[in-house]
Amino acid sequence: MKRFTPAVVVAAVAVGGAFVGLAATRGRRRMKRVRRIVDGLAQQCGTPTAKLWLLADAMVGDMQAALSSSDGGKSTLRMLLSPHSSLPTGNEEGLFYGMDFGDTDIRFVRVKLGGMYGRVLDKQSIDIPVPSKLMVGSSQVGKDVLLELNEALEKHGVAMRVSTLVNDAVGALVGGRYSSSDIVAAVILGMGTNAGYIENAYAIPKWQVSLVKAEEMVYEKLVSGMYLGDIVRRILLKLAKETALLGNIIPPKLMIPFSLRYTVPDSSLMSREIVVEVCDIIARRSARLTAAGIVGILKKLGRDGTHQRSVVVVDGGLYEHYRLYRDYLHEAVKEMLHGKLSNNVIIKHDGCGTGAALLPATHSM
Repeated sequence: MKRFTPAVVVAAVAVGGAFVGLAATRGRRRMKRVRRIVDGLAQQCGTPTAKLWLLADAMVGDMQAALSSSDGGKSTLRMLLSPHSSLPTGNEEGLFYGMDFGDTDIRFVRVKLGGMYGRVLDKQSIDIPVPSKLMVGSSQVGKDVLLELNEALEKHGVAMRVSTLVNDAVGALVGGRYSSSDIVAAVILGMGTNAGYIENAYAIPKWQVSLVKAEEMVYEKLVSGMYLGDIVRRILLKLAKETALLGNIIPPKLMIPFSLRYTVPDSSLMSREIVVEVCDIIARRSARLTAAGIVGILKKLGRDGTHQRSVVVVDGGLYEHYRLYRDYLHEAVKEMLHGKLSNNVIIKHDGCGTGAALLPATHSM
């Protein structure tokens, strides 16, 4: 009986080798399907310089149309006017407070200004998380937020009055202007996307008609942090369904909109690399589209690569905490302005809380 043992062993090895070969073949086929989908995604998300300039030019046209008509005309932009008779000069003195209402927390800022020579003598800030139950609903829609804030302060015996209400983009713009007169625009890149810039009154024909009370920043769903995660989730779900990239069982959480956090036990190195590649494709596309928007604003102001030094301040978690995103954005701006004195265009980070405190200071002088 012993003489048949080698044959049995050989047969077992041969069968095992067949299974290994079959698994390897399936793996290669699956990888081909994965690569076909990911390569197609990369191509669809491509943002060559020519396309970015088309976007920037279209944005300039939309901005001009929106500034010419109280209802926005045919523009996809709604330009919110935020009239201010003065901006910080550096001469402001006194103690001022500002509040920055974010999606997940509220930042309180306390600033002590010492005038032209003292500048910011002291600055303190604290972030307070917003309770989850207050993050949903629309209890303040249609209400005067300034009035509500002052009534709440009075109710709690706080000897303070809120004098100015601005959005985060205006706050960042004002804060930047305090330190440099070269600041021409501010962009917020966080859960939402918003931008503010300084426009000459003569360039706003609708100024004499009425003040627009609503704003809809164009391209927000293409670039905002609120949507980027869900775009990635949808792509990974497609890959999971069509290629079993994440295993034979699709992670249940992957099917929940706006919920990218999920756990995949025993994920392969290949699947993790694909996830990273997908995230990079979507982030790069977003950053380059945002760069086109920034260049569009600069072109509207006649500062898209001129001898004038032009600084754009940017704030928001997406820009502040995502280094690759920042790199892609800066790279695209330089690429678009290549040969047009692009070194005169500076993109830098700055917060909006200080600006909210500086506006009351300018009005008190």
